[in-house]
Amino acid sequence: MKKILLTAFAAMGILFARSQDTTMHSSHHDSSKMAQKEAAKMQHEKDMDAIYVKIGLDDSKKQQVKAINDEFYAKAKSLKKDESLDKDARKEQYKTLLKDRNAKLEAILGAEKWKELEKEIKDYRKAKGWEDEDDMMEKKDDNKKYKKDN
Repeated sequence: MKKILLTAFAAMGILFARSQDTTMHSSHHDSSKMAQKEAAKMQHEKDMDAIYVKIGLDDSKKQQVKAINDEFYAKAKSLKKDESLDKDARKEQYKTLLKDRNAKLEAILGAEKWKELEKEIKDYRKAKGWEDEDDMMEKKDDNKKYKKDN
């Protein structure tokens, strides 16, 4: 009987130790992933600043562009999380957000600078291997469906 109890306690100890190790490993993986996301975000901001300089935006215009983009991305993020909308409704609202953002950017930059910025951003996205912004919501919906199915 003592041997059985001793074996059971040893097995429980091993299982407990393994679960702690898994939790610690998962926590480390999450923080590493967060650090990578933060580094990518900082690099993206540097790249965008370089584009703004390339097309000749002054600091005032850069701040206005960043504010418009921040507003757009916050709205797009909440739209992405909105479970009450179906795929088509979400896509239409995303397109509306995108058009509104683009109209605001064109209004503060002027038609010529807006075209330059649009071209530079498309080139940048292509160089990074990213999809067009118009296709982003559709891909995100497909990814969401894939995650639910698996």
